[in-house]
Amino acid sequence: MTETKPDGSRSVVQALRAEKVSQLMTAPALAVGESSTVLEALNEMRSAQVGCTLVTDGDDRIRGIFTERDHLEKIAGRSDRLREPITSHMTPAPAVVGPEASVGELLSVMSAGGFRHIPVVSDDRIVGIVSALDIVKYIADLFPSEVYNLPPDFDQVMPRVEGA
Repeated sequence: MTETKPDGSRSVVQALRAEKVSQLMTAPALAVGESSTVLEALNEMRSAQVGCTLVTDGDDRIRGIFTERDHLEKIAGRSDRLREPITSHMTPAPAVVGPEASVGELLSVMSAGGFRHIPVVSDDRIVGIVSALDIVKYIADLFPSEVYNLPPDFDQVMPRVEGA
């Protein structure tokens, strides 16, 4: 991949190296305490319309993360588990990045671990969270004409020429 585009604008590589994670965070991270139940965490996630919640200790430090995937793999269809502590079903000690990490570093962590959400932490304190959707929006904003001008179907062939 080349470093610059022919028109002199930044390439994807340059953008991923230069942009900081702090620029991707669009909303504060949702967090519940360690004493919360699975049902309480799911209700908070539903209310906030987010795909995960961080689980924090009394000092607001991350102890774990509970995601939609955790729900589907561990809870769905098992209503007896809804009253169990969130700590029984969260992913403990999740991978995190700092706000000054590059977007490229963030993508590397997400790709290597298969993560859809990465907490952003500074000095053991939650700064925010970045989701895969945040990254998709970032790429679309970075290259709007390339993204928004894509045909709805890449293999689409019109049966006849339209227009003048």
